[in-house]
Amino acid sequence: AVVSTQSTGEKGGSVFVICHQAVLRCIVGYLLDIPVEEIPYIKIPLHTVIKIVPTAYGCEREDIKFGISSAITHRDKQSVESIEKRLIDAGINKVEESRKDKSERVIPSLEELSI
Repeated sequence: AVVSTQSTGEKGGSVFVICHQAVLRCIVGYLLDIPVEEIPYIKIPLHTVIKIVPTAYGCEREDIKFGISSAITHRDKQSVESIEKRLIDAGINKVEESRKDKSERVIPSLEELSI
């Protein structure tokens, strides 16, 4: 990501950041004032320079692609229904039941351990 610092009054012109996609999502989310709940779903394509330029009322993002084909690593935000369906497919019948099981006493008594 290239972050221009010219309009912020700092010396220099730009900051070049190379990092993992997840870290870049956090930086871009912060600079573009994206709600925390949406940060994991920000599209950060591979082989792309993301240019962030400060404006009078925030920042603007520009993607500069290198033209190299690569896998798409983005995942859309899932609905509650799709998550529950995946849990059912995995053998967990109800989300509430699995939560109840975890909230109950987990540590066995000495009698149960046969000590």
